[in-house]
Amino acid sequence: MPDMYWGKNRKYSSYKGTIGKTAPNILNQKFDEIKPLKVFHTDITEIKMENDKKGYISLIMDEASNEIMGLQVSDSPNFNLIRKYIE
Repeated sequence: MPDMYWGKNRKYSSYKGTIGKTAPNILNQKFDEIKPLKVFHTDITEIKMENDKKGYISLIMDEASNEIMGLQVSDSPNFNLIRKYIE
């Protein structure tokens, strides 16, 4: 009976603290921009599809507002994923 009681009141959390190392900021980049549309970040995420192939999603995100400004999808992680946004 106690397991049922505690199971309903506990919330799941996957957070395990800080894992890994943070690279030194040798370029002195600032990651606390407050003006929108001034600083953008990109990230490429690999996903495994049902047919055992891999797909890649590239997001362009505004640093100040955390809005997603653009999205590209590809079957290979190459420069073409972000080229559209920098030209």
